[in-house]
Amino acid sequence: MDSFLRKARRILNPKPVDTNNGDFEFEGKFYSDKEAAIRAKTRELIESGMTGKECVAERSAHSPKTGTSAQDWVLYEAYCAAVQPILDRERLAANPNEAARAAQQAQRKTVERVVVKFNAGYRYESVEMVAKLLGQSGLYFNRGGQLSRLLTLHEDKKDLDGTKRAAGSIIIKPAVAAAVVSDVSKLAEVQKYDGRHKTYVDCDLPDDIAQSVIAIGVEDARIKTLRGIVHVPILRLDGTIITTRGYDRQSQLYLAADVDWSEFDGPEEPTHEQAIAAANWLMDEIYGEFKTDEVGRSILLSSLLTAILRPYIDGSPLHCFDAPAYGAGKSLLAEVVGVVATGMKPPMSPPGETKEETMKVVASVIRSGDAVNVLDNISQPLTGDALCVALTAETVNIRVFGTNTMLRLQPSAFWMATGQNLTVSADMVRRSVIARIDPGIERPELSEFKKADLIGWVKEHRMEILSRLYTILRAHAQAGFPHGEGAAPRLGSFSGWARRVAGLCTWLGYGSPMKSQDVMYDEDPMRARRMTLLDAIYEWQESVTAPGFEVNRAGDRNKAAGTPWPVRELFV
Repeated sequence: MDSFLRKARRILNPKPVDTNNGDFEFEGKFYSDKEAAIRAKTRELIESGMTGKECVAERSAHSPKTGTSAQDWVLYEAYCAAVQPILDRERLAANPNEAARAAQQAQRKTVERVVVKFNAGYRYESVEMVAKLLGQSGLYFNRGGQLSRLLTLHEDKKDLDGTKRAAGSIIIKPAVAAAVVSDVSKLAEVQKYDGRHKTYVDCDLPDDIAQSVIAIGVEDARIKTLRGIVHVPILRLDGTIITTRGYDRQSQLYLAADVDWSEFDGPEEPTHEQAIAAANWLMDEIYGEFKTDEVGRSILLSSLLTAILRPYIDGSPLHCFDAPAYGAGKSLLAEVVGVVATGMKPPMSPPGETKEETMKVVASVIRSGDAVNVLDNISQPLTGDALCVALTAETVNIRVFGTNTMLRLQPSAFWMATGQNLTVSADMVRRSVIARIDPGIERPELSEFKKADLIGWVKEHRMEILSRLYTILRAHAQAGFPHGEGAAPRLGSFSGWARRVAGLCTWLGYGSPMKSQDVMYDEDPMRARRMTLLDAIYEWQESVTAPGFEVNRAGDRNKAAGTPWPVRELFV
């Protein structure tokens, strides 16, 4: 029985049946041979609408016997071939989910795909073929010398380091063998040579080949280098703007936003007046209800501009939002910047209680390629070597957790921080700007705003906001990056940012964001402790008259020259 079934299914193929020419007669029609008649009768049975139970009964009724004619053999083999398709049809009709999967598989088979064949002893050629395939997929990239894959989050997720990311976020993850095997099966028909049958048979990508691709695949030039992910139009060096989703080879950035950019518009050659009008509109519509001083308004404008420009400059200072009370809108300000820059709320990370925890947060953000990140609700003076490096370094070395592998990456994330009575300390002072929001009431969370849902309003008007931001950036670039009065000096760590953002703010009449550092230096707790110690030493030194005390001699020499020089000035 099984031999008959195998034979019937083998001869059932999609080739058309010619019924106009042939010598084999069956049911009043002529066919080229008996197998052609069987194929025609099988299709007729499948399309007749008979049930599987009826087909099984007819098959049994036409069971071959000694002396059975050729006509009876045709009927029997046709019923044998038609049984399984009819039963499958009934099963799929009773299970819609399985029917949908079957339809997808059928559609997949109709699409012409690349065939990748593997042979023993040709591993290098196999790795090269797969690397070429992955490079063309638009999902795999060279990230710091490591094969990495873009991953879309379909739900809100919280990492082990505490960073929260919203559904829809696209992050960069190290490639793993299971993902490579699955992705290759979507992109190509994988076959290996079967020595027993002397032919190629379908298979999954072997795990050892996938591991080899992960290990050395990045050496292939077709695996493109990825600097980071952006969600706004890409600004090329020649001034052109790219709105097509995908990888841009010139900037080495991946535009992840899958949106309609038809509403993104602006003048090709904007004037200084148009740039000022755009800046004033942004400040009035978005930040008009937040109470801050002139420096704070400059920092709010700087945060929007820096979020757009960060991938194109070597570093940018930490933008902090501070308030004297809870509920003043510190986190809301950071979320607004994130929505403008990415279309969704930005990842929120805890600052970390120790240097090790902060280092893990910073490393996670850099590896994931986040465009914006927020250190939320900081309750202690902010400092840390890892954060300093993330803000100023052109490249950083990050060790992959659990291994000795080092990745050399280019930080491209824009960092913000929020906190009540926020202070920064030590070397973070010169790497930060801070906007202080003071609602002037005891319980600001009870305040009513004209835009009750500011985040919703920003999402609705995002294209208009981006159009005005790019109007400002274009006007500044076409004018030769000028600056206005009170422009920040060419900062050693942020020269690009000082030229393209701080100078731009002064050019628009908003003052320099760097002026906030004057207050930050005075409030630095580490500097305050140091000054207290030096004042105590100075007071003690004045009461000591030991002739050999060198510091005292230095002070005496300056006093004799008419230039008093307190001891503490030697250390400040």
